[in-house]
Amino acid sequence: RALVRDNMGKTKEAIDDCNKAIQINNFSANAFGNRGYLYFKQKQFKSAIEDYDRALKLEPKNTRVIMGRALANHELKNLKATMDDYNKVLEIDPNNAYAYYNRALLKSEIGDNNSAISDLNMVLEMNPDNMLIYFNRGHIKMDIGDYYGAINDFSKAIRIYPDFAKAYLARAAVKQQLNQEKDALKDRNQALVIINKYKQMKNSGGKVSALVDTTENFKQLIDLHSRQSFTKEIIKGRVQDKLVRVKLEKNFHVAPLSIDSLRAGKVEYYEPTIMQYNQQQNYDPAFYISKNHYRYPKDMVNKQIKRADKIIQQAEAYGYFSRGTFYLTDKKYNNAINDFTKAIKKDSKLFLAYFNRANALMAMTDYIQSIDNGSKSVISLRNNTTQDKSETIVDYTSAIKDYSKTIQLNDKFAFAIYNRGNAYA
Repeated sequence: RALVRDNMGKTKEAIDDCNKAIQINNFSANAFGNRGYLYFKQKQFKSAIEDYDRALKLEPKNTRVIMGRALANHELKNLKATMDDYNKVLEIDPNNAYAYYNRALLKSEIGDNNSAISDLNMVLEMNPDNMLIYFNRGHIKMDIGDYYGAINDFSKAIRIYPDFAKAYLARAAVKQQLNQEKDALKDRNQALVIINKYKQMKNSGGKVSALVDTTENFKQLIDLHSRQSFTKEIIKGRVQDKLVRVKLEKNFHVAPLSIDSLRAGKVEYYEPTIMQYNQQQNYDPAFYISKNHYRYPKDMVNKQIKRADKIIQQAEAYGYFSRGTFYLTDKKYNNAINDFTKAIKKDSKLFLAYFNRANALMAMTDYIQSIDNGSKSVISLRNNTTQDKSETIVDYTSAIKDYSKTIQLNDKFAFAIYNRGNAYA
């Protein structure tokens, strides 16, 4: 009940329930740990530490509680105790990416930059595709004067997520230091283009907009006791007292199909409309329905985008659809959404454009959400307010609207119905 009340924003009532739980069982590490986090949310950091200490007397190797105590110590500016807690976590669990990440930020804070980079290197070994690790390591390299190393890290962050405006701005700042004026201006302009595009989008809540918000702080310590992860860790399913997870299948989407695969009959799902579309375009390019998300060769993607550019000059809707689909495979979500929108303006009955625009909206939101809820090793998931600006807000409203329009235009297109079900779930 305390956890439910916390989720409802009733922190005081949640603390009352924890008090009652402790009164019933004074040896409950969970009760002390939960109350410690609730005190932490109310900025009663000394009380939080006292409860964390009591929980750790009962469960000395509870790394989650030790991480929570580290955050409370950090809030009290007790940096030595904070460092001791992260070191303790890594003694217990040498592969704890959260502890390496937080310790890296703490080391950077106290000026131990080379050691901070070593900790971030450890995190990258465990999570090599996380753009924010490269982003933060790039900033530390800037601090020690390793400008070319910083540029390399910011470039890797951009390669992983091409719409990461703040990485462009950071890279521009480094290039400015190296007197690379033209390249710096080019990066700043690209950042402004991305920011303006996102401002025009209605479905860019939470971290989606944070990645282009130049005021967003990505150097916050991880709060493992955030609402979602905290609940997932503690609340058990009622079947055999085990946590039960329901994992949704991947969404269907329209993806490029090679001629060789087509000739070999390697088509996952036959869809008459797609095959008819391919015939009209003389199979150049060809598409199919898939649940797999492959990264296609860069030269192939660029070639098809150039081909689509020529078709667009002829004011053909399918040119925008084709280019948007290749942008989507390349994770350039803004460009993809813009092209699908233009295709729809040219041909309001092109239901495949609605379908893939919905997929682009969901993919963009899911990718950013995965940084919070998937790895949890890069940013603070929740600050001390009930619902603050850094909380990930998942809103699939625009995607659902596009799936519904797809179904309206073609009620036999089962893939849109399936994806809409996933969005509702």
